Amino acid sequence: MNKMRWLRLGLIILCLMVASVGCAGKKPQWKAEPGERPSQKEILQPQSETVTPSPKPGEAASGPLAEAPKTEKPTTPPVQKPGAQVPTSAPQAPSPSPPASPVRPGEPPRGPGVVFNFDNADLYEVIRVMAEIMKISYIVDPRVKGVVNIHTVGQIPFEEVFPIFQSILKLNGATAVKKGNVYEIGPFGDAKKSYVPPSTSLEPEKLFPEEKYTTQIISLKYIPVAEVSKIIKSFLSDGADVIEHPPHNILIINDLASNIRKSLDIIALFDIDIFAEMKVRIYPILNADVTEVAKEMERIFSSFEVSTKSGRGVGITFTPITRINSLLAVSSIPNIFERVEGWLK
Repeated sequence: MNKMRWLRLGLIILCLMVASVGCAGKKPQWKAEPGERPSQKEILQPQSETVTPSPKPGEAASGPLAEAPKTEKPTTPPVQKPGAQVPTSAPQAPSPSPPASPVRPGEPPRGPGVVFNFDNADLYEVIRVMAEIMKISYIVDPRVKGVVNIHTVGQIPFEEVFPIFQSILKLNGATAVKKGNVYEIGPFGDAKKSYVPPSTSLEPEKLFPEEKYTTQIISLKYIPVAEVSKIIKSFLSDGADVIEHPPHNILIINDLASNIRKSLDIIALFDIDIFAEMKVRIYPILNADVTEVAKEMERIFSSFEVSTKSGRGVGITFTPITRINSLLAVSSIPNIFERVEGWLK
């Protein structure tokens, strides 16, 4: 029994010696426990006994590590979480601005245009769609009904949406009149009963730029109002009103702005000073009766298809002045008086 005890004791001592020799070449490493911070001495303590000195400036590295240069491990860019921004040194490009919303009638266009494709669409549905595009409020008369067919090639700019809207209404016998911030859509003939600020400007470019229902007051200077009314009626919309006021030679037109601009252009051609282009000559008649000479001159120029009822345009008039036995000729045709003198002689 004593031998067995000494044998076990010797084995234990031998194991302890072997263990102490194996651990002599290593130094204990510090392992942080949860919530514990290492001391400065432990942080600076090297993890291995083998230290490779760094080369001096301008000197190449030597030793076994010089043959295999150290490569940096590529870093993976951080994953951006929703709502978070990743810091970076490069300048950030400005984010694109959102597309602009449709504009109201009269405002400059912004953003892309629109495309219309309606096949036998109900007028109420077309009014609803176009009103949403233009962002306008509206009221529709129950008498307004119709069918719309419209197809556009490419995008239509926003400044042309409202004229198209009014054209669709006009083709269905209706129009839109603005009252405050609301457009009243009703029969075209009833628009004159609504309050529309009248315009007295005779310059077409100063009128409404859109197809708005307009009341235009025109003061004529040189031509009778009855003649102008007959000329422009055929150029106005069905249901448009033309009111004559002969005492002051004033004409009142209720129609869309585009037709009023066209009427103003036509009136400007006729309402001119008749004496601005008219020329007058008096020819003394020495050896004949001036009344007979006037009749003969009318027959001669009528045979050349020159009107002798009026001196304006392509006409000429001959008026005998019996008291001084002279012939009065009035015309706006250039160089016509040379022909008159030739025939008189």
